[in-house]
Amino acid sequence: SDADSFPAVPLVLQTAHEGLLEGGIEWQPAVILDLGEMVNGYIGFDVTAQAGTVVDITYSQTLVDGKVYPRSAGIYRAARYTLRAGRQQVESFAYENMRYIQFTVRFAKAPVILHSLSIRAIQYPVAQTSTFSCDDSLIDKVWLATERTTRLGMLDILMDNTWREKQGWGGDVSVLV
Repeated sequence: SDADSFPAVPLVLQTAHEGLLEGGIEWQPAVILDLGEMVNGYIGFDVTAQAGTVVDITYSQTLVDGKVYPRSAGIYRAARYTLRAGRQQVESFAYENMRYIQFTVRFAKAPVILHSLSIRAIQYPVAQTSTFSCDDSLIDKVWLATERTTRLGMLDILMDNTWREKQGWGGDVSVLV
């Protein structure tokens, strides 16, 4: 599907220092992208930076105190990239499931230009063959949420979940030997 991209214009992100003496505070800039709904997709960014600049990408289904908390059910949901000098485009190797993406700049000796932060959404190409509606708007919303969750859980197989191991769901199967 088409990649949605943020921002429309480049952002200049710069590390800020507070305090002149050693031990002062170093503020590391971050941008949070809200996709508006849960999405399966590949995270990408286009950035210009000096060699050695580090970018941390964290992603989650929810925010905690206005930030993306990179740990969910004991699993860290993050990737770290050490950049080369100049402009470069990066896309994650594996797809992830998320609503929020946080792009954090670390160890930047010079301003970093973020040209875009994007998600290349993926989903199984299944056609919708029916619809549902009733007089109760809450039931309609629950139906749509269930339909969306089912679509997110279908790629090559019907998955157990979309954010942990992304493996096939065998139902309540147990093997006895």
